[in-house]
Parts: sequence; structure tokens; C-alpha cells
Amino acid sequence: MPMERYDADQKAAIEAFGGHYLVLAPPGCGKTEILSERVVHARTCGVDLSDMLCLTFTNRASRGMRDRIRQKIGEDADAIFIGNVHRFCSSFIYNNALVPANSAIIDDEEMADVLLEFNSDYFTNTNRDVDKNKVAMVDNIDAYLQQRCLCQPQTAYFVPEHYDSYYQRAVSAQFDPANLASDDIMHYVLLFQQYKRSHNLISFSDILIIAYEALRNDTEHRFRRYRWVEVDEVQDLNALQTAIIDELCDTSDDLTVMYLGDQQQAIFSFLGAKLGQLELLRNRCKGHVMTLATNYRSPQYMLNLLNQYAEHELGVAHDLLPHSNNNRPPEKNDLLLVANEDTEAETRRVLGMVNHYLQFEGERLALLVPTNRGADRISKYLSENGVAHFKISGTDLFRTSSYKTVSSLLAVSVNDFNSLAWTRVLLGIGAIDSGARTRRFMSHLRGLMMTPSDLLDDTSYLERFNREYESSEMVFFDTETSGLDIVEDDIVQIAAFKVRAGERVEGSDFNIFLHTDKQLPLRLGDVDNPLVEAYAQHPHMGREEGLQAFLDYVGDCPLLGHNVNFDYHILRHNVRRTLHRDVQYRIYDSMHLIKCVEPLMRRYKLGFLLQELHLEGENSHMADEDVAATKALVDYCYAKSQNMVAEQQLFRQ
Repeated sequence: MPMERYDADQKAAIEAFGGHYLVLAPPGCGKTEILSERVVHARTCGVDLSDMLCLTFTNRASRGMRDRIRQKIGEDADAIFIGNVHRFCSSFIYNNALVPANSAIIDDEEMADVLLEFNSDYFTNTNRDVDKNKVAMVDNIDAYLQQRCLCQPQTAYFVPEHYDSYYQRAVSAQFDPANLASDDIMHYVLLFQQYKRSHNLISFSDILIIAYEALRNDTEHRFRRYRWVEVDEVQDLNALQTAIIDELCDTSDDLTVMYLGDQQQAIFSFLGAKLGQLELLRNRCKGHVMTLATNYRSPQYMLNLLNQYAEHELGVAHDLLPHSNNNRPPEKNDLLLVANEDTEAETRRVLGMVNHYLQFEGERLALLVPTNRGADRISKYLSENGVAHFKISGTDLFRTSSYKTVSSLLAVSVNDFNSLAWTRVLLGIGAIDSGARTRRFMSHLRGLMMTPSDLLDDTSYLERFNREYESSEMVFFDTETSGLDIVEDDIVQIAAFKVRAGERVEGSDFNIFLHTDKQLPLRLGDVDNPLVEAYAQHPHMGREEGLQAFLDYVGDCPLLGHNVNFDYHILRHNVRRTLHRDVQYRIYDSMHLIKCVEPLMRRYKLGFLLQELHLEGENSHMADEDVAATKALVDYCYAKSQNMVAEQQLFRQ
């Protein structure tokens, strides 16, 4: 949109650059348009897209912002992180291995189920329903204790002071639930903390706390900071989220931060959001506080009503209230405020209004009802009177058992070690009849170095591997490639050796470079790609000759590699393209083995495992060195799992 299409207030907000800005923007003032246009403006001012961060409160708002930005700058918008604070922090802690790689996020319902397992009487009310207040108290105190311990003393400003007694009791008990009375809420808080640690679980609060702690202690500047930040719906941020955003700002360079909010819409006070946060930002942005005063969506007569409510009920200053250029007078029935004697009279009136509007051809009508109970009541009445309609209330699709089961099936198909997803699957299909039994079953399986998929075959993955490793011959191999596209990219190096009865076969080494016409990547992340120099120094075999040589070398042996699925599938596609045939082998993955043996590792990349487990070898991104390091990892897994195979067999009986 050309800049002349914006009013003076909007233009000032779009062009604001350098420093901290607060924009108070009531609904209908073109806020989303302004946010997206600011990205275009910042780009023209020389800000790289990867230095931009766009945060908001809800997934829906972030999708709207992303779509609008993509309309303006195309697919380049994918270079910008656009999402809510929880989504950013979730990506941040997983991508930087701040939690074990197989950690899962526990939701409110599953948390309640765990607490009921601790003491069903304590966590149910007189109606034998879940006592949501006590569950929420456990969650809040759990989050508080972590914040209090992490943030003492200098940055504990977002910790509620009235929780200090819980902190003192936790410290005096040394976080040992056994030292606390069984009817004390602290007992269950600490049990829940232990449960999460032992089951690789994190809560939604943990996501924020872990991210904040990592950013706050990042003295070596390992993590990316952003020099251009915009934050939408700031009235809904709590103090911890605000502190995280502060940590993400790159203060070493020219910094621009814009906060956008509306004090008439602070709806998430139950999550810690307060209008006081808006006041904090107002003080921070002193001299840079803007107001978008023109509402382009509503007529003035409608705003008059809303403004009167905001001023007298919400305490919004009169000079901050929006106005409209749309001065058309109200027509009959445009706006009605009606009092009804009771719910039955209200329902009859609603039906009459619906029938009135639906008499017009092509009319579409939406009814907004404040409670699910009211929506159900009106929906039932409409159905009884033959009014076809679609109701959205009462049920969140994403919280239903069916959705959780289906999404969890997809999750375990990608990650066999997602314990929480397996729990949902087993419970959802009725394999086990309660969440408590399912969790105990999964915990027992993990202790046996198994997953439920091991029960679908006659033998477990570890048993099959150990048996073949002890008695047969297999080929350890690794590839280096021109890229990560398993269909189109070329294998450039193949290195391998044979292992018989657990020992490397002397003289069995295989190491070739294959000719490629594709450009090799010069960098692998932050390091130079060593394959570029090695490829230039070594002779190259023709692709057909080299691939056939490797297939002849393998024969009927099974293949083993680290994260072997990539190497195996790119091998098959290279053989199809070059030799016009297909190959299939039994394969074993050292990554699967180590996940069985060490389920709590933060990462499963080969280099990290070598360092963390103090194993010989180097993950140099050269196939010959990487495959040698894989042997050290496999020997570690074999030694740790030998005695477990017998226990697995007993369990299966």
C-alpha cells in the first residue's frame, strides 16, 4: 500500500526507527497492516530479515501477521520468526538442546491426570470432578519455585511476592517431598517436579523459564539476538514473557523495539497479564508513546457506546479513546440493548431475531454468546425450531481424545521415543484402561530399553541388533553428499568397514570419492565444509563404477550407520538414478541404539555423544572418520545393553 494511503498516526508508527516505542491501538485502527508495513520499511532501511523478530500472543494473530507480511514481501517472509512467545521459546530450547531431545510437553489435562494418580481424593471436589483450582495452584507454584530459584536476586521482579512462603517451605524441605505432610500442596508440587524430570516432560511454564534462564546466563553470546523487534498484544504479556523479550534484544547495535497494545483488551489477567505491564512499557517508551486514534472498521455511533463503557467501566483516559470517520446514522435495529426477564425469554427473542434476518436472501448471521452453557441452550432451541446452524462451543477439537490419538500416532511414527505420545496412543486405542497404568507401563518399558513398537515384533530392536552383532558380519558405513535432498543430491564420498562378531575386520576398509557435477556446499553451519578440500585432493571414481563397487562390497550384509535413514535412502535413490535398479538391506541405526540405552541425552548428534560419553573418535563430517567414531558409540551401546536383553525376553513372556 502506498504511504499516502495511511493517516498521519499510522505513518508515524510505520516509520518509527531507533529506540523503544509503544503504540496504543484499539480495534479497527489498521494495526496488522501497520505491523506488516513496518517490515517493508525496516528492510528499506537496511535491516536484514534474519535480524527481525515479530512476536504476538496467540497463534491466530501470528498467522494473520505472517500472511500479511508474506503478501508484501513474498517467500522472503520465511526468514523472519513470526509467532507467539511460547512457540519461539519452544523452538529455542529444542534447537539449542536445552532439554533432553525426547522431552514432551505435558498439557493441563495430563497434568491433572498425574496429580489424580498422586491423590485422587485431594484433587477432586465434592462433585468428584477434578479440582481445577488445586491443579492450577500446583502448576503456578511449580513455575514460581523455578523462577524464584533461577532469578535470585537481581531479576526476580516477575515473581509474585505472596508466594514467598512456598519458596521458604521448599528450601527448608530441600525439595524432598517425603519431608512434607501428605495433605500439603507443596508435597504434590515437588512430586510433580520429580515426575516431570523422570519422565522427560516439561510444562508450558517450563518452556518460558528454561528459555529465560538460558538467555539470561548467555555471557558468551551463543544465542541470536535481534536488532529489530515488534511485539503485538503487549497488554496480554506477563512479566516473564516481557523479560524474555528484553533478553532477545540486541542492545549492542542500533535497536528498534515497538510494542503494540490496547488497554481495553487485557483479557489474560488469569495468566499473569496485567495492565501494570502496559504502564511499565509506557514508562520505558516515554517520549515515544503513540496512539492510533482512528477506527476504520466501526461507525461513530457504535464507538460512542464502546467508548462510554471503556471510560466509565475500564477507566480508560478519554483522550485515548478512538474515533471514526464513518458518521452514518444508525438504521433501525442496527444496535439494540435489550433486557430479558429470564433465559427462556432471551432464547425466544434470539429465535425471533434470527428468523427476521434469515428472511433476506443470502443473509449470513453469527451469534456470539458469552458462555458455552448459553450457546448449548440457544443451539438446542434453534434445532427444535428447524433453524439449521453450526455451533462452535464446548469442545476444543485439539483437546479431544480422538485428535490426541491421531496426532500422537503421527508423532510416534516420526519419533519412536516420544513417551508422552505413546501414552496417548495406548490410552486412546484402549490398549490400557487408565492414564496411570499407561504411564507406569511406559516407564517400565523405558527401564528395559524398549518402546511399544518393540512389542509388535517377536524380538526387540536391541535383541535383534545384539544377536546379529555378536554372531554375524555387518557393514558400518557413512556417506558425504552434495546436499540434503535424498532424491536429487549426489553421494560424493562413501566410507565403510566390516564388523564380524563385534570386531572390526582387518583389511576391510572401503573409502571412495564419486564424481559429481553438483556444487558442494562451502559451509556446514558455522564451519567450513571439509569435503570441499578432500574432494579436490582425492581421485574420483565414476558414479556408476563407484556405486557398483560399494554394492559388491556390501553383498548380503546388513548396514549400520548413525542416523542411518538419511544415508540409506540417499544411497537407494543414487543407485536408482545411476544404475537403474533398486536395492534393499537390513539396516541398524546407532542413533536408535543410543536412544534406547541413554533416553535422557540432550542431543543425539554424533559429535555431541562422543564428547558427552567420553568416547574415542571425531565427528569431522568426513565419512571415513565419522564411521570409525560410530563404531565406538555402537560398542558403548552393546556393552550397556547386553544384560538387558535377557530381561526383555522375560518381560515379553
